[in-house]
Amino acid sequence: MVGDFNEDGRLDLATVGTGLSVFLQVPVVTLSETSLSFGNQNVGTTSAPQAVTLSNSGSAPLTLSIAITGANSTDFAQTNTCGVSVAPGASCTFSVTFTPTATGSRSGTLMVTDNASGSPQNVSLTGTGTAPAVTLSATSLVFSAQTVGTTSAPQMVMLTNSGTGPLAISSIVASGDFAASNTCGGSVAAAASCTISVTFTPTATGTRTGEVSISDNAAGSPQMVSLSGTGLAPPVALSPTSLSFPGQLVGTTSTPEVVTLTNNSAATVTITSVAVAGANGADFIISANTCGTTVTAGGNCTISLTFTPGATGLRSATLNVSDNAPGSPQTVSLGGAGTDFSFGAGNNGSTSATVTAGQTATYNLQIAPLAGFTGSVTLSVNCSNVPHATTCGATPNAASVTGSSPVPFMVNVGTMARSAMPPALVPRFLALRWLVALSALLLLIGQENARRKRYRFSLLTTTAAVALLLVVAGCAGASGGGGAGPQGTPAGMYTVVVTGSSQGVNRTLNLTLTVQ
Repeated sequence: MVGDFNEDGRLDLATVGTGLSVFLQVPVVTLSETSLSFGNQNVGTTSAPQAVTLSNSGSAPLTLSIAITGANSTDFAQTNTCGVSVAPGASCTFSVTFTPTATGSRSGTLMVTDNASGSPQNVSLTGTGTAPAVTLSATSLVFSAQTVGTTSAPQMVMLTNSGTGPLAISSIVASGDFAASNTCGGSVAAAASCTISVTFTPTATGTRTGEVSISDNAAGSPQMVSLSGTGLAPPVALSPTSLSFPGQLVGTTSTPEVVTLTNNSAATVTITSVAVAGANGADFIISANTCGTTVTAGGNCTISLTFTPGATGLRSATLNVSDNAPGSPQTVSLGGAGTDFSFGAGNNGSTSATVTAGQTATYNLQIAPLAGFTGSVTLSVNCSNVPHATTCGATPNAASVTGSSPVPFMVNVGTMARSAMPPALVPRFLALRWLVALSALLLLIGQENARRKRYRFSLLTTTAAVALLLVVAGCAGASGGGGAGPQGTPAGMYTVVVTGSSQGVNRTLNLTLTVQ
């Protein structure tokens, strides 16, 4: 027999046998969990989700609605995959989280209202709200007087998590002339403790203050520990404690820099040595020292140093003053930069040239600063190896070099053309022609005079005239230049030397000239 026996709008089946059996079309609900316990959870933080599975094992669709009720219902939240209906034989899942809004026990109920028997189906929800709390063994630390530049013994502060939940620490930092280290890490469990270690290193004399700041997830964060101490002048102080020399040309000496030593103690200080040591100690020279072997109480003296770099680049060393005062040796860090310049071919230039005699060789060159060289460089060119050079020089003959950019310049070397009759021989040739002509004339006169029986006078006259002509010819030859005279620049390979001078230091470059 078929009919709606339970009046739910669905057909049900009834059979008659040994008895009456009725088969109703109804949903049947099964929940995987009837309670969820979230344990301890810090107030304001959200737990990991917990799941509940709902199954419809009936023969009809399950319609449902879901809500969280109870005294602390707002501390619990749920999401689900059920929608408003679950088909026969299907299932869905509830995901529940706990976010306590206060400490202590918290409770609620996940309530599923549906069309199955026993509705509503409930899942009880419980959890405990916890909160960390910070307790410090001291909220202030006072350090004894400490010499400037030295570090005190550490003082300790104990941090205890006196709350009910884990303490998450994001940072523990000290300010001023104080430093802090700790054993706390990133988290401290409830009722656990850790230590914070603080030291004092004054950077100046007088009262010095600071604080330790603890940032965490507890109420009242950041928690503070106030810090104070007094800086004392060292018995022997050097001022300044570091010297930095400006860029200096390699091989030249800087102007002196002065370090002052002051005896702040009430007793005479005995100095055993004043010396420079370190990787480039030879570059830094003590040029003057007025300290001697003792400095009276309250007295001072000076140490002067110069910088003569032995190479380019950064150079460093340390001035050490050894004495009988605490903290010996007192030190001053020394630093400087060695600079230089060099020559080379410029853009599209070369250090060699080939010309025909009579032509001018041109070299396009540049001055390259090394390690930041800055200064004026005077240029000169030596062409003494080139016979009969007509020109020899640099354009410009001085250059200002700054920074790291090369400075271009040009060198010109002129050569002389070779000729068949050197001009210097022409005056001597003409003088000889006149000599021959005059000699012939005088001889004719001498002969004529001899014929007229004035022989002795004529011979003397002729001899004197010839001697005079020889003297004149010799002078003419001398005035025309001795030897064969210049005949142009011979073919060959020659070296031209370019010299740059700056601050008394010379740098050279050899150029090659080939004359054809």
